[in-house]
Amino acid sequence: MQRVSLRFCSLASSEETDHDVVRSPGVRLRCSLNLRLALCPFRRPQLIVDPATLLSGIKSQSALHLSSSARWSTCNSPSYISGLDSLFDEGTPLRRGDIVELQGVTGSGKTQLLLYLSMTAILPRRCGTTQVGGKEAMVAWLDCTLRFDIRKLAGMCRGHLKNMLGEVDEKVLDREVDKCLKRFVLFEPSSMLELAATVQRLPEWYKENGKEEIGYFMIEGMSEFAWADMYATELLTKLSATTNYTPSTAPTPGHSLRLLVAALSRLRSSLAPITFVSQWVFRPSSVTRYSTTAPGDTNQQGLPFYAPHLAPSTGWPSIDRSARYTNTSDDPLAPPSTIPGTNLPSFTFNYHITCHPPSLRVMRQGITMVEAFESRSDGRGEGSEGFRCVLKERGGREVGMWEWEVTSEGGVIA
Repeated sequence: MQRVSLRFCSLASSEETDHDVVRSPGVRLRCSLNLRLALCPFRRPQLIVDPATLLSGIKSQSALHLSSSARWSTCNSPSYISGLDSLFDEGTPLRRGDIVELQGVTGSGKTQLLLYLSMTAILPRRCGTTQVGGKEAMVAWLDCTLRFDIRKLAGMCRGHLKNMLGEVDEKVLDREVDKCLKRFVLFEPSSMLELAATVQRLPEWYKENGKEEIGYFMIEGMSEFAWADMYATELLTKLSATTNYTPSTAPTPGHSLRLLVAALSRLRSSLAPITFVSQWVFRPSSVTRYSTTAPGDTNQQGLPFYAPHLAPSTGWPSIDRSARYTNTSDDPLAPPSTIPGTNLPSFTFNYHITCHPPSLRVMRQGITMVEAFESRSDGRGEGSEGFRCVLKERGGREVGMWEWEVTSEGGVIA
C-alpha cells in the first residue's frame, strides 16, 4: 500500500464519486468535487504570483560580496609602513574595499610607494621555518604609463628575501622570487575606455585565474588618459562648432571616466580589494599645516595641496567633498550614491595621500664630500631631505604627515 497525501491529489472530473484516498501503486487517484468542497468550505480566489516579481522584492547578495563585507568590518590591513600605519590608527583603519587616491608632482615617490606595497603583498608569509612577513596575496597592477619595469619589483623582492633568509643559495633565491612574481598581474590599457573595461572585467577574470586573495589593486598614472580624453573632447567640440560635423556616437565629456567610476564601485562591492589610484598634479590650490623644512628653520614653507585636474562634472570623487564615515551603514561596501545625471554607481575615497619630493638643503660651509655622502642615508641630514606625505581622510581632514626614504634595495624606511 502507498499512502498519498491529499494535498497532492489532482481532480480528474467533477462528476467522479470515488472517495478513496488510498490506492495501490499504478491506480489513478481521483477525488470528487463534493469532497473537495467539504474540505474547503470557504473557498477564496487564489492570487497568481509571478515568480520573477516575487524574487525582485527579496534582497540578495552573492557569497563573495557577503564575505567581502564581513572582512571589511573585521579585518584591518597594515601597509608595513610604520609612519603610514600610525596615521591610519589615528583615523579610520584601512580596510578591504577602501579606495585611496595618491597624488603628487613628478619625482615625489608615488610609484615607489605602490611598488613597496605590492612587494609586501606578494612576498610569502614564511620560507621554510623563516618568517618573511609578506601577505602571500595577489596584486593587480594597471599601468597607464606603459613604463612599468618588472625588474625593479623583482629586485625589491630579492633584496628583502636575502635580508630575511641570510646566506642562501642563489638558485633558491631565484625560485622564491619567481613564486612572488607569479602573484603579480600586469595590465596595460591604452585608453580610459580600455581602463574602465579592464576594471569591469576583473571580477570575471579573477574567477578563472585567481589562486590567492587579491591584496592590492593598483592604477598607476591615470592622468595619462584623463588629459588625452580632455584633449579629444576639445577637438570634437571645436570641430562641431566650425563645421556641420555632428557625430551621433561622439563621446560626451567625461563619459569614459564615468564608466571607470562605475566599474570601480562594482569592483569594490565584489572583490573588495584595497585600491590605490595614482595621478600626477601640478597646480597647488591650498597649503597644509605641514612645512617643507625642519622645525626652527627660518625658510619654512607650507606643503601644498594640489587641485585635482578632473572636473567634478565628470563624476570623479573628491576627498574634500566625501562625507565622513559614520559606521551606521548596513552594507559598508554598497555604493553611497550615483554619478550626477546618470544611474551609474559611484564611490568615495577613504583616504588621500599627497606626496612631496625631497627638498634640497643648502650644505653648510666646510662640509666634505665624504661627510655629505655618509649623511645621505638618514634622509634628513646634510645634502637632501626625505620624501614627505600628507594623509587626508574623508571630509578633507588632515590626519598627519610622515617622512620616508628609499633604501638601496628599494625598500621604504618611514
